[in-house]
Amino acid sequence: MDILAFRQQKEDLLKAYQATWATRLGVDLPNREESGCYATPELADEYRHPREDNLFVKSVSLKVSSFYVKYPPLTEGKDGVCIEGKLIFHVNVDNRVATAIVVFNFDRLSVDDVILLKHTFYKRCHVIIYERDGERQFRQTASTFQEYVTSKLKPIYPYLETDIDNRARYMLLDVIEPIANYPDIKLRNAIIYGMLTSDEGWRHAMNAGRNLGRNHSKRDAYQLYYNRKNAIVVTTLEAYSRYIQEKSRIWNSINHAQGHVEIPTFIDFYDVAGIDKQLFAKYLKTVELDYLINIASTNEISNKIKKSLFNPIKLSYRAYRLWKILNELDMNLYHIDNEMHESFEITCAIDKVRTEYNEIIGLLTNFLLLLVAVLTLLATLVTILKQ
Repeated sequence: MDILAFRQQKEDLLKAYQATWATRLGVDLPNREESGCYATPELADEYRHPREDNLFVKSVSLKVSSFYVKYPPLTEGKDGVCIEGKLIFHVNVDNRVATAIVVFNFDRLSVDDVILLKHTFYKRCHVIIYERDGERQFRQTASTFQEYVTSKLKPIYPYLETDIDNRARYMLLDVIEPIANYPDIKLRNAIIYGMLTSDEGWRHAMNAGRNLGRNHSKRDAYQLYYNRKNAIVVTTLEAYSRYIQEKSRIWNSINHAQGHVEIPTFIDFYDVAGIDKQLFAKYLKTVELDYLINIASTNEISNKIKKSLFNPIKLSYRAYRLWKILNELDMNLYHIDNEMHESFEITCAIDKVRTEYNEIIGLLTNFLLLLVAVLTLLATLVTILKQ
């Protein structure tokens, strides 16, 4: 697992798949030395850092575009406010789920501004998105974020098996705070709750701390909270910098063997939420599982299976779809986060999927036994007739 050539061999196989999508999307490939089969070196480090997971290299990604956003209530009349972004296309080769990831980097936004920025997605607000075209020229590309994403992915429409799900149901927010600014714990909890839930009335929320729930972080340098399909990471600047320095000091004392996997890179902050805390891959895996469950439950409602008792082909296809979901849990343990699944309500949904899958397997087994019995009877009758 620690041999560098072994990891490179797996990544080289995926680079060919990555190149196929780059050709379809009409985008350039990243620096292969630094990024491997991933969009950026930071994303590569996210998947390479858990060394055991090199046995399960299954993802490719590409940076489709970079842009910046103008939205008058957020960007006009406020000195220094700038919202930059990039669109990343990610494909899980194993489950064939593709995800369009919109990344925002911003500074000097108030709590209400952050909530409003999230609502520009939820409410499909009219925004002005600019891409650089040439050295100094910029071009406007879309009026809503959903339109922007679908326009950039239009070249791959012929290769999609299902329609693009444009609902902005998933949001991972990573914010930095100087903790001294929030001596009032009650106010601090209300602020975090407001940004997590996009509640514009957070100042009047009752029991914000209780509704926020418990902190799921395993480090004291940052806090992690969930609310259904949303998550927020609140990082204390000084504490996290100290935490990174202490980790780096230990790793710098580890002399790895020549030809083995390199030492991880530790910096204070990346420009993609959750990467520096090993949360990005877990969150994306949870999104993929939730999407697979949603597709299975909305396209073929399980209580209609009884109408297909005499259609083993349809039952077999349904069983295959459910097996893919169960396989994601059983074969991809390193990016599975049970607490995140609880928030997404995946745990409960998986129990229903497993029950339905077992029922279908039972029905298909009965079909097979019946088929064997009929064939045996026919063979016996043929033998008797010949005699």
